[in-house]
Amino acid sequence: MYADMKHSWRSSEQINVGDQLIVRQPQTGKLVSTYDPAPLRVSAIKGTMVTAGNDDMVKTRNVSHFKKVSGYQAKPENDIVPHDNDFPKVAETQSCVLC
Repeated sequence: MYADMKHSWRSSEQINVGDQLIVRQPQTGKLVSTYDPAPLRVSAIKGTMVTAGNDDMVKTRNVSHFKKVSGYQAKPENDIVPHDNDFPKVAETQSCVLC
């Protein structure tokens, strides 16, 4: 229906127990993401209310506050650090053209 599309209505039938979701967070600034990047796993569904959590927190919200993600793999912090061989080597014998 038109009214459902206009109000961003979502069906809870699209979300199942065990799915990974991201939850909407309050906009505190221009550079803050609309959704919290930490994924939550669905533990219970009752009507349009979804309970999802991870090791740190459990949140119960309406289904419209969640977005389903698939194939999300969080990278450990030590994988972000580049290795020395990732950067091109600059030859030490090159001289400055302007010098």
